[in-house]
Amino acid sequence: MVNDYHLPRLTVEQAETEVALEILKAGYYSVQLQLARLEREEELIRARTSAEQATADVLQATKQEQKKLEAELGQLWVDLASSQAKVAAQFS
Repeated sequence: MVNDYHLPRLTVEQAETEVALEILKAGYYSVQLQLARLEREEELIRARTSAEQATADVLQATKQEQKKLEAELGQLWVDLASSQAKVAAQFS
């Protein structure tokens, strides 16, 4: 058996206050954890948004480069046809 005669005795009101304080502490830590989780989610969303924007930028640049190359290819076809016509005219 534990000898507890030297432990301070709490009144019911003091015990209720202690319990309420512990509940408040638990609630505070729970809110802190939720806040940390939300901050982490926000960081992930920002990173994802940044990555999506970078992907969109690369896609746009790729499309512009494709249009440029298609225009160059079209001009090469025109030049080729012109050269073929000149060669054909020389042998006619």
